[in-house]
Amino acid sequence: MSAGPDIVGSQVMVDPAFGISFRTILDKDGRREIVFQMPVPLNASVDFINGMLDRVTAAVDRQIAKYDLREAEKEAEVLEEFIPKVSEQFERITSAAAENWAMGNRRGEFDPQKHISAGERQTMNQLIGRLEGDRERLLRLRGTIARLKPLVRDNGLDIGADSHA
Repeated sequence: MSAGPDIVGSQVMVDPAFGISFRTILDKDGRREIVFQMPVPLNASVDFINGMLDRVTAAVDRQIAKYDLREAEKEAEVLEEFIPKVSEQFERITSAAAENWAMGNRRGEFDPQKHISAGERQTMNQLIGRLEGDRERLLRLRGTIARLKPLVRDNGLDIGADSHA
C-alpha cells in the first residue's frame, strides 16, 4: 500500500480498492443517521479491515450513547419533577379525607385504610402504583446515565488515529 495517490503527468494514480459503507440510525425516532464510507485497499488483510470496522463501530457507539444519554437525562428530569407532585396529591387526598372525617363528628381516630371512600381508595391505589413504577423507572434511568456519561464525556473508547492502522 502506498502512502497516497501518485501523480503521473496529469493523471492521479491510486491503488485499487473497494469501498465499505457503514450506516446506522443514531436516535430512537430515526431522525438522525450517520454514514461512514471508506476505501479499503484490495490487498488489505482481514485484520486491517476488522480494525477499521472496529474504529467505525466505536465512533458510532459513542454517537448513539450521546443521544441515549440526552434522552435518559430528559426523562429522568421529568420524573424527578413529577414524583413529588404525585406524592403531594396522595397526601392531599389523605388530608381531605381526614378533614371530612373530623368535620363529620365521627368517633375514633381517622384510619385511611378504613375511612376513605371507594373512589378515594381507588385513586390512592392508582397513585401508589404510578409512584412505584416511576421510582423504578427513575432508578433504571440513573443507572443508564451513570453508564453512558463516561462513554460520552471521556470518549470512553480508543478511537485514536493510530489505534488500528
